[in-house]
Amino acid sequence: ESYRNKSTTTTTTAGVVGGSGPTKITLTESQSAALAQRRAYEYYRLKNGIAKDSSSSSSPPPPQSMHDRNVKIASYAAAAVIGALGATYAAVPLYKIFCQTTGFGGTTQRVNLSEWAETQEA
Repeated sequence: ESYRNKSTTTTTTAGVVGGSGPTKITLTESQSAALAQRRAYEYYRLKNGIAKDSSSSSSPPPPQSMHDRNVKIASYAAAAVIGALGATYAAVPLYKIFCQTTGFGGTTQRVNLSEWAETQEA
């Protein structure tokens, strides 16, 4: 048996302002569950003194203005450009130091004759 939104009806009365009295409203099972959940939530908030419009720490930050977003994006872009330029200027000296240290890339290492002789005798 598949679950469908059964048309089991729940009747509830709602007072109509300026009307002749309570009106019966027919709700489906899911609508009555949602209504019960909403009422329980409102009861909890009233009981604990929590205002409806109070902001909690888990609420999302307020939307930023278009100008603030543009400034933020521009600052990230500027930081990326400055970082790329810095890496470009630092690449050549760092590569030269790496090649001199390791002998990679055709850079020869200098050895004194006395140091070479000591390594050969051992």
